Amino acid sequence: MSKSGKKPQQKVAEEMQETEIHKKIKVWWIRRTVQLICFTLFNAGIWGFGPWPIVLPILVYFDSSTKTVAGSFELLEYMLSEAVMPWVALASIFLFAVLIGRVTCGWVCPLGFIQDMLTHLKIGRWKPSLRTHNFLKTMKYGVLLIVLLIIGSIALTTVSNPASGQQLKDSLGKVGQGPYSSVCPLGTLFVVIPKLPLAWERILPPASDLTYDSFTKILPALLPPILIFRLIVLLAFLLGSIYLPRFWCLYICPLGAFMALINRFSFLGLRRDPVRCTKCRECVERCPMKVRILDLPFEKFNDPECTLCLDCRDSCRFDAIKLKAP
Repeated sequence: MSKSGKKPQQKVAEEMQETEIHKKIKVWWIRRTVQLICFTLFNAGIWGFGPWPIVLPILVYFDSSTKTVAGSFELLEYMLSEAVMPWVALASIFLFAVLIGRVTCGWVCPLGFIQDMLTHLKIGRWKPSLRTHNFLKTMKYGVLLIVLLIIGSIALTTVSNPASGQQLKDSLGKVGQGPYSSVCPLGTLFVVIPKLPLAWERILPPASDLTYDSFTKILPALLPPILIFRLIVLLAFLLGSIYLPRFWCLYICPLGAFMALINRFSFLGLRRDPVRCTKCRECVERCPMKVRILDLPFEKFNDPECTLCLDCRDSCRFDAIKLKAP
């Protein structure tokens, strides 16, 4: 109790209007601007720009001809499939995760930007129970494990017997170069689908020669299993992102899983002012990564799922949440 006889929370409430004026400039629009700039720069190859010698812990499609930067996870997959130690990819993931946490997930990653844009459609919302959420968020670790097992098997086989390793890799097709990259929705959306009309034009005979029997024979070539699977994954990504913010980041992304394992040790985190915080739960409700902020320490917290998007900071009427560095 203060000398004026008012509880700290009451005093904070009286200062709320002043705080709101102070926070007229929200972080979210700065983040959107950064995301848009990064999305444009990373695809600047469409205007003739060449690739830059930059490797970032973000998701970009490995085979894209318009990308200007390399994604750490795609590079990791490719290097291991060639039985080469991916030092650069690993260094990129570890350095970024330790120094600034998952900032690249929240502010830079093109796939994250697309999800944020889809969420703005506000067609509907799915709010999974805590039990369901906790179960689903373990899936991305399963995806990471499966990817590493496939690529690791190719790498070990290649080291012990190069001919057998190459045979195994060839038998898997695109999956052999990168299990995740081969079905990544970013590649399906911006590389595979735009190329489909030309590919189908080469396969389809003239309309006058097309019969039911001839169509059924070429149908497997028009829609191979890997393409069908990619389209299903893309549809799941689009619908999931519309109905649940950061759906892919929460439950599927193997790079997010990799960085989440390191994120708790990051130098950069958040802190919550125990005097200003009234536990109103606005920050918890706003968090796209469903971090249970009120269950975490006041002084500093680095939740594995936190991408430092600062939506929690924007939602707090009492200015209780701020960035925290050692």
